[in-house]
Amino acid sequence: MASSRTAAPIVALLVLAACSASDGDSETPESAPSSGNAVTVATDDVASPDTLTPASTDAASSVPAVTEPVDTEPVETQPPRTAPTAVSAVFVEGGVTLTGEVLNNDQLAVLDDAAVARFGADNVLNEVQTSEAQEATPGADDRVAALAAFIGAVADGIDGAASLSDTGLVFVGTVPDDAAAAALEAAVESTDDFIVDVTSVLPPTIEEEIVSLQTELDELAAEINDTVEFPSDSADLTDAGRATLDKAIAVIQEFELPVVRIVGHTDDQGTDEANLDLSARRAAAVVDYIVASGVAAERLRSEGRGESEPIADNATEEGRQLNRRVELTALAEFE
Repeated sequence: MASSRTAAPIVALLVLAACSASDGDSETPESAPSSGNAVTVATDDVASPDTLTPASTDAASSVPAVTEPVDTEPVETQPPRTAPTAVSAVFVEGGVTLTGEVLNNDQLAVLDDAAVARFGADNVLNEVQTSEAQEATPGADDRVAALAAFIGAVADGIDGAASLSDTGLVFVGTVPDDAAAAALEAAVESTDDFIVDVTSVLPPTIEEEIVSLQTELDELAAEINDTVEFPSDSADLTDAGRATLDKAIAVIQEFELPVVRIVGHTDDQGTDEANLDLSARRAAAVVDYIVASGVAAERLRSEGRGESEPIADNATEEGRQLNRRVELTALAEFE
Protein backbone atom coordinates (compact mmCIF):
# COMPACT_ATOMS: atom_id res chain seq x y z
CA MET A 1 0.00 0.00 0.00
CA ALA A 2 2.86 2.39 0.82
CA SER A 3 4.50 1.79 -2.52
CA SER A 4 1.37 2.67 -4.49
CA ARG A 5 1.02 5.99 -2.74
CA THR A 6 4.69 6.81 -3.44
CA ALA A 7 4.59 6.00 -7.17
CA ALA A 8 1.51 8.11 -7.99
CA PRO A 9 3.02 11.51 -7.10
CA ILE A 10 6.08 10.74 -9.22
CA VAL A 11 3.92 10.06 -12.25
CA ALA A 12 1.90 13.21 -11.63
CA LEU A 13 5.01 15.32 -11.39
CA LEU A 14 6.31 13.93 -14.65
CA VAL A 15 3.05 14.75 -16.43
CA LEU A 16 2.98 18.27 -15.00
CA ALA A 17 6.53 18.85 -16.07
CA ALA A 18 5.70 17.78 -19.61
CA CYS A 19 2.71 20.15 -19.73
CA SER A 20 4.81 23.03 -18.43
CA ALA A 21 7.42 22.44 -21.06
CA SER A 22 4.89 22.45 -23.86
CA ASP A 23 3.04 25.65 -22.75
CA GLY A 24 5.94 27.77 -21.62
CA ASP A 25 8.50 27.94 -18.81
CA SER A 26 6.24 27.88 -15.75
CA GLU A 27 7.81 27.21 -12.38
CA THR A 28 4.71 25.84 -10.67
CA PRO A 29 1.65 23.91 -11.81
CA GLU A 30 -0.60 26.66 -10.51
CA SER A 31 0.83 29.12 -13.07
CA ALA A 32 -0.06 26.96 -16.10
CA PRO A 33 -2.39 28.74 -18.50
CA SER A 34 -6.05 27.72 -18.54
CA SER A 35 -6.25 27.58 -22.33
CA GLY A 36 -4.89 24.77 -24.49
CA ASN A 37 -4.69 21.22 -23.20
CA ALA A 38 -5.55 21.41 -19.48
CA VAL A 39 -4.83 18.50 -17.12
CA THR A 40 -6.84 17.65 -14.05
CA VAL A 41 -4.88 16.21 -11.11
CA ALA A 42 -6.46 14.49 -8.12
CA THR A 43 -4.83 15.49 -4.83
CA ASP A 44 -6.01 12.59 -2.70
CA ASP A 45 -6.51 9.66 -5.03
CA VAL A 46 -4.51 10.48 -8.09
CA ALA A 47 -5.74 8.65 -11.16
CA SER A 48 -3.55 6.73 -13.45
CA PRO A 49 -2.20 8.37 -16.58
CA ASP A 50 -4.77 6.54 -18.65
CA THR A 51 -7.59 8.36 -16.87
CA LEU A 52 -6.27 11.89 -17.50
CA THR A 53 -8.68 13.60 -20.01
CA PRO A 54 -7.69 16.66 -22.07
CA ALA A 55 -10.41 19.29 -22.74
CA SER A 56 -10.83 19.51 -26.52
CA THR A 57 -11.12 23.02 -28.03
CA ASP A 58 -12.75 21.53 -31.10
CA ALA A 59 -15.75 20.20 -29.18
CA ALA A 60 -17.87 23.34 -29.46
CA SER A 61 -17.22 23.63 -33.18
CA SER A 62 -18.44 20.11 -33.74
CA VAL A 63 -21.88 20.93 -32.27
CA PRO A 64 -24.35 22.18 -34.93
CA ALA A 65 -25.52 25.77 -34.41
CA VAL A 66 -29.10 26.21 -33.23
CA THR A 67 -31.10 28.86 -35.14
CA GLU A 68 -33.88 30.48 -33.16
CA PRO A 69 -37.16 31.06 -35.09
CA VAL A 70 -37.75 34.66 -36.27
CA ASP A 71 -41.21 36.13 -35.88
CA THR A 72 -42.44 37.58 -39.21
CA GLU A 73 -45.70 39.45 -39.75
CA PRO A 74 -47.71 38.71 -42.88
CA VAL A 75 -47.33 41.33 -45.63
CA GLU A 76 -50.61 43.10 -46.32
CA THR A 77 -51.55 43.54 -49.94
CA GLN A 78 -52.54 47.16 -50.67
CA PRO A 79 -55.81 47.63 -52.54
CA PRO A 80 -55.68 49.32 -55.95
CA ARG A 81 -55.35 53.08 -55.61
CA THR A 82 -58.47 55.09 -56.32
CA ALA A 83 -59.03 58.82 -56.45
CA PRO A 84 -61.93 61.28 -56.26
CA THR A 85 -63.32 63.12 -59.22
CA ALA A 86 -62.92 66.90 -58.90
CA VAL A 87 -63.41 69.11 -61.94
CA SER A 88 -64.28 72.79 -62.36
CA ALA A 89 -65.77 74.25 -65.54
CA VAL A 90 -65.73 78.04 -65.84
CA PHE A 91 -67.91 79.59 -68.54
CA VAL A 92 -67.00 83.09 -69.67
CA GLU A 93 -67.92 84.97 -72.85
CA GLY A 94 -68.74 81.96 -75.01
CA GLY A 95 -65.89 79.74 -73.88
CA VAL A 96 -65.04 77.25 -71.13
CA THR A 97 -61.96 76.47 -69.05
CA LEU A 98 -61.72 73.01 -67.50
CA THR A 99 -59.46 72.32 -64.52
CA GLY A 100 -59.11 69.59 -61.90
CA GLU A 101 -58.58 65.83 -61.97
CA VAL A 102 -60.33 62.76 -63.34
CA LEU A 103 -59.35 59.11 -63.01
CA ASN A 104 -58.25 58.22 -66.50
CA ASN A 105 -57.91 59.30 -70.11
CA ASP A 106 -61.33 57.97 -71.05
CA GLN A 107 -63.02 60.34 -68.62
CA LEU A 108 -60.82 63.18 -69.83
CA ALA A 109 -61.91 62.51 -73.40
CA VAL A 110 -65.60 62.57 -72.42
CA LEU A 111 -65.24 66.07 -70.97
CA ASP A 112 -63.10 67.36 -73.81
CA ASP A 113 -65.49 66.07 -76.47
CA ALA A 114 -68.48 67.69 -74.75
CA ALA A 115 -66.71 71.05 -74.40
CA VAL A 116 -65.48 71.12 -77.99
CA ALA A 117 -68.90 70.09 -79.32
CA ARG A 118 -70.57 72.93 -77.43
CA PHE A 119 -68.06 75.78 -77.71
CA GLY A 120 -65.66 74.82 -80.49
CA ALA A 121 -62.01 73.84 -80.09
CA ASP A 122 -60.80 77.45 -80.21
CA ASN A 123 -62.95 78.34 -77.19
CA VAL A 124 -61.94 75.44 -74.93
CA LEU A 125 -59.02 75.41 -72.53
CA ASN A 126 -58.72 71.95 -71.01
CA GLU A 127 -56.25 71.73 -68.12
CA VAL A 128 -57.74 68.63 -66.47
CA GLN A 129 -55.20 66.06 -65.25
CA THR A 130 -55.55 62.29 -64.80
CA SER A 131 -54.80 60.65 -61.45
CA GLU A 132 -53.66 57.34 -63.03
CA ALA A 133 -55.71 55.43 -60.48
CA GLN A 134 -55.58 51.66 -60.85
CA GLU A 135 -59.27 51.25 -60.21
CA ALA A 136 -62.11 53.67 -60.89
CA THR A 137 -63.91 55.10 -57.89
CA PRO A 138 -67.47 53.72 -57.93
CA GLY A 139 -69.79 55.98 -59.92
CA ALA A 140 -66.99 58.17 -61.29
CA ASP A 141 -67.88 57.52 -64.92
CA ASP A 142 -71.48 58.53 -64.30
CA ARG A 143 -70.43 61.75 -62.59
CA VAL A 144 -68.14 62.72 -65.43
CA ALA A 145 -70.96 62.00 -67.86
CA ALA A 146 -73.24 64.26 -65.81
CA LEU A 147 -70.81 67.16 -66.10
CA ALA A 148 -70.47 66.53 -69.83
CA ALA A 149 -74.26 66.72 -70.20
CA PHE A 150 -74.32 69.93 -68.20
CA ILE A 151 -71.65 71.51 -70.42
CA GLY A 152 -73.76 70.65 -73.44
CA ALA A 153 -76.74 72.50 -71.95
CA VAL A 154 -74.92 75.80 -71.36
CA ALA A 155 -76.61 78.42 -73.53
CA ASP A 156 -75.05 81.50 -75.08
CA GLY A 157 -74.78 84.34 -72.60
CA ILE A 158 -74.22 82.16 -69.56
CA ASP A 159 -71.31 83.12 -67.32
CA GLY A 160 -70.49 81.12 -64.22
CA ALA A 161 -68.76 78.06 -62.80
CA ALA A 162 -69.75 74.42 -62.38
CA SER A 163 -67.93 72.28 -59.80
CA LEU A 164 -68.04 68.48 -59.91
CA SER A 165 -67.20 66.35 -56.88
CA ASP A 166 -67.90 62.81 -55.69
CA THR A 167 -71.09 64.03 -54.01
CA GLY A 168 -72.64 66.33 -56.58
CA LEU A 169 -72.58 69.12 -59.16
CA VAL A 170 -72.88 72.78 -58.18
CA PHE A 171 -73.34 75.70 -60.58
CA VAL A 172 -73.44 79.39 -59.77
CA GLY A 173 -73.70 82.01 -62.47
CA THR A 174 -75.76 84.40 -64.54
CA VAL A 175 -78.09 83.34 -67.31
CA PRO A 176 -79.67 85.47 -70.03
CA ASP A 177 -83.24 84.36 -69.38
CA ASP A 178 -85.52 81.88 -67.66
CA ALA A 179 -85.34 79.41 -70.53
CA ALA A 180 -81.56 79.13 -70.21
CA ALA A 181 -81.89 78.58 -66.48
CA ALA A 182 -84.49 75.85 -67.01
CA ALA A 183 -82.22 74.08 -69.51
CA LEU A 184 -79.43 73.92 -66.97
CA GLU A 185 -81.70 72.58 -64.27
CA ALA A 186 -83.03 69.86 -66.60
CA ALA A 187 -79.60 68.79 -67.89
CA VAL A 188 -78.67 66.61 -64.90
CA GLU A 189 -80.98 64.76 -62.54
CA SER A 190 -80.36 65.04 -58.83
CA THR A 191 -80.40 61.86 -56.70
CA ASP A 192 -79.89 61.00 -53.05
CA ASP A 193 -76.24 60.17 -53.75
CA PHE A 194 -75.55 62.92 -56.27
CA ILE A 195 -76.96 66.37 -55.53
CA VAL A 196 -77.29 68.88 -58.36
CA ASP A 197 -77.53 72.50 -57.20
CA VAL A 198 -78.01 75.12 -59.92
CA THR A 199 -78.10 78.76 -58.82
CA SER A 200 -78.91 80.96 -61.79
CA VAL A 201 -79.12 84.73 -61.56
CA LEU A 202 -80.79 86.75 -64.25
CA PRO A 203 -78.86 89.85 -65.28
CA PRO A 204 -80.25 93.18 -64.07
CA THR A 205 -82.57 95.05 -66.38
CA ILE A 206 -81.49 98.36 -67.83
CA GLU A 207 -83.88 100.12 -65.50
CA GLU A 208 -82.21 98.47 -62.50
CA GLU A 209 -78.77 99.42 -63.79
CA ILE A 210 -79.80 103.03 -64.33
CA VAL A 211 -81.00 103.32 -60.75
CA SER A 212 -77.83 101.71 -59.39
CA LEU A 213 -75.48 103.79 -61.56
CA GLN A 214 -77.22 107.06 -60.82
CA THR A 215 -77.15 106.32 -57.10
CA GLU A 216 -73.39 105.91 -57.20
CA LEU A 217 -72.91 109.00 -59.38
CA ASP A 218 -75.04 111.04 -56.96
CA GLU A 219 -72.78 109.90 -54.12
CA LEU A 220 -69.89 111.43 -56.06
CA ALA A 221 -71.81 114.58 -56.98
CA ALA A 222 -70.55 116.71 -54.10
CA GLU A 223 -66.94 115.74 -54.82
CA ILE A 224 -67.45 116.35 -58.53
CA ASN A 225 -68.81 119.84 -57.82
CA ASP A 226 -65.86 120.57 -55.53
CA THR A 227 -63.09 119.31 -57.76
CA VAL A 228 -64.28 119.10 -61.39
CA GLU A 229 -64.19 122.86 -61.80
CA PHE A 230 -62.63 125.14 -64.31
CA PRO A 231 -60.79 128.44 -64.14
CA SER A 232 -62.78 131.37 -65.45
CA ASP A 233 -63.16 131.21 -69.25
CA SER A 234 -61.32 127.85 -69.40
CA ALA A 235 -62.19 124.24 -70.29
CA ASP A 236 -59.01 122.72 -68.83
CA LEU A 237 -59.43 120.02 -66.17
CA THR A 238 -57.45 120.37 -62.96
CA ASP A 239 -55.47 117.50 -61.41
CA ALA A 240 -58.05 117.26 -58.64
CA GLY A 241 -60.82 117.15 -61.23
CA ARG A 242 -59.16 114.28 -63.09
CA ALA A 243 -58.73 112.33 -59.87
CA THR A 244 -62.43 112.62 -59.12
CA LEU A 245 -63.39 111.68 -62.66
CA ASP A 246 -61.34 108.49 -62.26
CA LYS A 247 -63.80 107.46 -59.54
CA ALA A 248 -66.75 108.22 -61.81
CA ILE A 249 -65.14 106.17 -64.58
CA ALA A 250 -64.84 103.14 -62.29
CA VAL A 251 -68.54 103.43 -61.44
CA ILE A 252 -69.61 103.73 -65.09
CA GLN A 253 -67.60 100.64 -66.02
CA GLU A 254 -69.51 98.57 -63.45
CA PHE A 255 -72.67 98.84 -65.54
CA GLU A 256 -72.81 97.84 -69.19
CA LEU A 257 -76.28 99.01 -70.26
CA PRO A 258 -76.90 102.66 -69.37
CA VAL A 259 -75.53 105.62 -71.29
CA VAL A 260 -74.32 108.77 -69.54
CA ARG A 261 -75.10 112.33 -70.45
CA ILE A 262 -72.56 114.94 -69.35
CA VAL A 263 -73.79 118.53 -69.13
CA GLY A 264 -71.55 121.56 -68.68
CA HIS A 265 -72.61 124.75 -66.85
CA THR A 266 -71.08 128.22 -66.35
CA ASP A 267 -71.55 131.26 -64.17
CA ASP A 268 -73.11 134.45 -65.54
CA GLN A 269 -69.88 136.21 -66.35
CA GLY A 270 -69.81 137.01 -70.07
CA THR A 271 -72.43 136.83 -72.75
CA ASP A 272 -74.99 134.04 -73.00
CA GLU A 273 -73.53 132.91 -76.31
CA ALA A 274 -69.99 132.77 -74.97
CA ASN A 275 -71.09 130.93 -71.86
CA LEU A 276 -73.05 128.40 -73.89
CA ASP A 277 -69.97 127.68 -75.97
CA LEU A 278 -67.75 127.50 -72.90
CA SER A 279 -70.07 125.06 -71.12
CA ALA A 280 -70.12 122.82 -74.20
CA ARG A 281 -66.32 122.78 -74.29
CA ARG A 282 -66.15 121.87 -70.61
CA ALA A 283 -68.54 118.97 -71.03
CA ALA A 284 -66.60 117.76 -74.08
CA ALA A 285 -63.36 117.90 -72.07
CA VAL A 286 -64.89 115.57 -69.50
CA VAL A 287 -66.13 113.16 -72.18
CA ASP A 288 -62.71 113.09 -73.84
CA TYR A 289 -61.05 112.22 -70.54
CA ILE A 290 -63.54 109.41 -69.80
CA VAL A 291 -63.22 107.92 -73.29
CA ALA A 292 -59.43 108.02 -73.02
CA SER A 293 -59.80 105.92 -69.87
CA GLY A 294 -61.55 103.09 -71.68
CA VAL A 295 -65.28 103.81 -71.67
CA ALA A 296 -66.91 103.37 -75.10
CA ALA A 297 -67.56 106.70 -76.77
CA GLU A 298 -71.06 105.68 -77.83
CA ARG A 299 -72.07 105.47 -74.19
CA LEU A 300 -71.30 109.15 -73.60
CA ARG A 301 -72.70 112.41 -74.86
CA SER A 302 -71.77 115.95 -73.92
CA GLU A 303 -74.01 119.01 -73.82
CA GLY A 304 -73.54 122.67 -72.86
CA ARG A 305 -76.24 124.75 -71.11
CA GLY A 306 -74.33 127.90 -70.35
CA GLU A 307 -75.51 129.98 -67.42
CA SER A 308 -79.16 128.94 -67.67
CA GLU A 309 -79.22 126.51 -64.72
CA PRO A 310 -77.31 128.00 -61.77
CA ILE A 311 -77.21 126.13 -58.45
CA ALA A 312 -75.76 129.03 -56.44
CA ASP A 313 -75.78 132.84 -56.32
CA ASN A 314 -73.75 134.38 -59.13
CA ALA A 315 -73.40 137.54 -57.05
CA THR A 316 -70.55 135.94 -55.02
CA GLU A 317 -67.30 134.38 -56.09
CA GLU A 318 -68.16 131.26 -54.14
CA GLY A 319 -71.52 130.99 -55.90
CA ARG A 320 -70.05 131.56 -59.33
CA GLN A 321 -67.45 128.86 -58.69
CA LEU A 322 -70.20 126.37 -57.84
CA ASN A 323 -72.06 127.24 -61.02
CA ARG A 324 -69.01 126.37 -63.14
CA ARG A 325 -69.63 122.62 -63.06
CA VAL A 326 -70.50 119.42 -64.93
CA GLU A 327 -73.28 116.95 -64.14
CA LEU A 328 -73.44 113.23 -65.01
CA THR A 329 -76.84 111.57 -65.61
CA ALA A 330 -77.52 107.87 -66.33
CA LEU A 331 -80.06 107.15 -69.08
CA ALA A 332 -81.48 104.21 -71.00
CA GLU A 333 -80.71 105.95 -74.26
CA PHE A 334 -80.07 109.39 -75.65
CA GLU A 335 -83.03 111.39 -76.91
